[in-house]
Amino acid sequence: MKNPILILNVSGRAILFLFLFLLSLAACSPWSSETNKALKMAGDNRAELEKVLNYYHKENPNPQKLKAAEFLISNMVYKYSLFGPGVDSLNMSYEYVYGVYRGQRNHVFLSDSIARKRNAHTDAEFDLKRVTSSFLINQIELAFETYNRHEWSRLYPFEVFCEYILPYKIGHSDTVCWRSYAYNKYGELLDYSAFIGADSHFEAEMHCLIESLKVKVEGASENYTRRISNDDLLMFNMDFDVRTDGSQLFKLYYVNGHTTAANIRIMIDSIFIGDFVFPSTGSWQRVENEVPPVEFTAQLDSGTHTLKMISLDKDILLDYVTIPDYIYMKFPESVISEGKYFFSNSFGRLTIAADSLINENSINIAPNPSKEWPIRIVAKDDNLYQLLFEASGVTKAIDAFPFGESEWLITYNDHGFQNQQWAFIPMENGGYQIRNKETGRVLAFSETDSILIQLPAEMMRDDYIWHIEKVAGSGDKTIDISVRAAQKISEITNRFHWSGSYAGFGPVSPIKILDYTYGSCVEQTAFQTMVLRSMGVACATDFVFNYPERDAGHSWSVIFDLDGNTVQNNCHNPVGAGTWVDAFAKGKVYRETYSINRNSLFVINNGEERIPDQFRNPYFKDVTAEYCDVVDVEVDIHYDVQDGNKFGYLMVFNNRGWVVTTWGERTRNNKVKFKDLEPRGMYLPAFFVNGRFEAFHEPFYFDSLGMINHIQTSKDEVQDMILRRKFPNRLVDESYHQLIVGGQFQGANIPDFSDANTIGIITQDMTEPIFHTIDNEPSSTFKYLRYIGPDGGHCNINAIVFYDGNGEPIEGEIIGTDGSLNNSGRTKHMAFDGDVLTYFDAPEPSGGWVGLELSEAKSVSKIRFATRNDGNMVEVGDEYELFYWFNREWASMGRRIADSNELVYESVPMGSLYWLRNHTKGWEERIFTLDTNNHQTWW
Repeated sequence: MKNPILILNVSGRAILFLFLFLLSLAACSPWSSETNKALKMAGDNRAELEKVLNYYHKENPNPQKLKAAEFLISNMVYKYSLFGPGVDSLNMSYEYVYGVYRGQRNHVFLSDSIARKRNAHTDAEFDLKRVTSSFLINQIELAFETYNRHEWSRLYPFEVFCEYILPYKIGHSDTVCWRSYAYNKYGELLDYSAFIGADSHFEAEMHCLIESLKVKVEGASENYTRRISNDDLLMFNMDFDVRTDGSQLFKLYYVNGHTTAANIRIMIDSIFIGDFVFPSTGSWQRVENEVPPVEFTAQLDSGTHTLKMISLDKDILLDYVTIPDYIYMKFPESVISEGKYFFSNSFGRLTIAADSLINENSINIAPNPSKEWPIRIVAKDDNLYQLLFEASGVTKAIDAFPFGESEWLITYNDHGFQNQQWAFIPMENGGYQIRNKETGRVLAFSETDSILIQLPAEMMRDDYIWHIEKVAGSGDKTIDISVRAAQKISEITNRFHWSGSYAGFGPVSPIKILDYTYGSCVEQTAFQTMVLRSMGVACATDFVFNYPERDAGHSWSVIFDLDGNTVQNNCHNPVGAGTWVDAFAKGKVYRETYSINRNSLFVINNGEERIPDQFRNPYFKDVTAEYCDVVDVEVDIHYDVQDGNKFGYLMVFNNRGWVVTTWGERTRNNKVKFKDLEPRGMYLPAFFVNGRFEAFHEPFYFDSLGMINHIQTSKDEVQDMILRRKFPNRLVDESYHQLIVGGQFQGANIPDFSDANTIGIITQDMTEPIFHTIDNEPSSTFKYLRYIGPDGGHCNINAIVFYDGNGEPIEGEIIGTDGSLNNSGRTKHMAFDGDVLTYFDAPEPSGGWVGLELSEAKSVSKIRFATRNDGNMVEVGDEYELFYWFNREWASMGRRIADSNELVYESVPMGSLYWLRNHTKGWEERIFTLDTNNHQTWW
């Protein structure tokens, strides 16, 4: 038998030798320790990754690109891709669903038939073991092309470039070259702007000699459309002129009443342009204004051309085509720093007469340049600007009259619409052509009348080239070119269609997202990330797991200015503008990163204890302090739980139960410390034990002084509760509730209500979003009953029920004002359909009414109605259950079927947290506390 001590000594020397040997190897390696770790984990794919490193180290030496390669590889450790039949089916489904009507996309995507197709097998593999050297080198080269192409990109610190422009990865989708695809598809739009002029609009039916192909459609431009079929003999042909050589933009407005997309082949001068998908517009009966046009660009010479269209499968109706002037803007040369400027041209400085500001009329040019009047330039999105006059506290904008072929310019109140937005187009020899966004006309002046005017672009001459000189000391901040680039790019990213609240479709191919641009906030931020990074704007995705006072989480895009500040970049909102994200309680805000967050729970835990899935990811960091005031909170461990948990969690309520939002570390004094928490919302402290959460203290909230208050349920003190709602009224702005105040219910026996009697008036105390009842003495009988709205209320009314003298609902033929505001479909019938979510919205603000014609005259004993609302009031016949929080769980007060518009629960423990559930329908339910006056505070 061998001496074990000897063996131990030998083993110790061997281990020491091995350690020194590995240390020497590491010392000889040109790569960082983190890169070496990643290479070791790459297994058989190590050689591919080393090819990338050696390429920039030896073959094509470039220290900066080598540093970028190490950044990508060393932080690739936990990144993985999903692929296989399941993902292939997902991508086919995503493409198919794009073709259905926008309002149905989320519903169709979640349908059983689509879901079954996505249930095929899906594979997963770490990127370290999957990416090829050619792919990674290509991604680095493309990222550096972007870095060097754009002025703003070069101004970012290299670390910002690496984190927020360089990464190749989009979610867990497979590795594809989205960067070049995004730039090739959208990059041109960064430098071009479209201007619609009088000669940019082409009515499709005017290019049709066959009357049977002209189809009348409600809401169509000039009332008619032109049918596009798959018959070669009926191909659509339209001649048009192009003034200058170069890229030309086309927008095709159409109607497709099929349930799925039509495929249309487009040619110009018989040259194939492409086969385009025209999604369903939902109806053949009317034009759906929310459906965007199909767009494409083509390189054309000046002169006359012919647009040709033919269907490859289904017919569509073409409403009209716009071919705007598509102007090269030379971004960023066309960017103007905000501030006050003097304007001049070949005749001298522009001097405006003072009465122009006062009278909101023509802009007179004064003859005395000693009284020159500076113009303030204010930036808008899409590289456009407002031109403002300011004096004595009054601000007026240069406003282009947008109708017909008017030359008229006036000063008008600053409303910011497109006829007040101007582009500065750099001219070859200096100066700018200043062009209006809506009219497409250029800023000029009349020497005869001494006024500013707007003229067609083809009348542009050197006299109308404007030079600007910034007023010294005007005090405006210098422009951040990266933010202006993002504002211009927002014209592209705002094309995204948010199709519903479904939280991500899965690993959809980035190429598909770039092509079809719809989905949830997950796909939206992926789209923004790809477009922005392909054009050199540093950006990231910020998110919350779940809002403390709402049903779900959210993600949104942010960009970074050149000073490193975070700028919100929400789709369909101005870049940098505060939005609804600011208004919500957030609890915790996180930012996705490419680099591994060494302070993440995933890294700190290092596999020692089981943690929730949300935190098994090192690729995000806490940025709550960038959005709101934060506090550190220590919570006592109040209940006995399993020993040994190092980490605790805070949970928030998501309409169906508690969900995790953040984590904290256990301290030595039997507390859990949570850092940087927003002091808003209701939080439940819990440990994660055996795969489930167990509360270790009662839920808590912050009072107005920022102090923590724990829920303290009292079994000894009880109260009776009267409940009318299960959810706060968030869907409908409170201002809409006021639209019924002063409305009258009337009865009559003559159809025109010339003999009307008032049987009820809506007063201020009837605006709460619940059912209201007006009692009436049934002394008279009426053949006709109606509600007539107050002035300005669009006759908004909901769920009207008239009751006869026996208390039975009265039925009759619905009469009243026809139509609806903006052809929304909210017609008079919706006032009586029994659906609390619908309402009548009359086409005109005043004079609208809705009622019933009865088969015989009847008396009216009462009237029930509701204002516009979200449908979360207590409804007769629905089954409800009230819960209260007690001893670490929900306790039930029993189920009730509502027999009125109020639920009454007796002897409910006071001081608790409550939850009213509707077991019949709906999903919007919020927890609440209740004061002694029976007032609900929602959490």
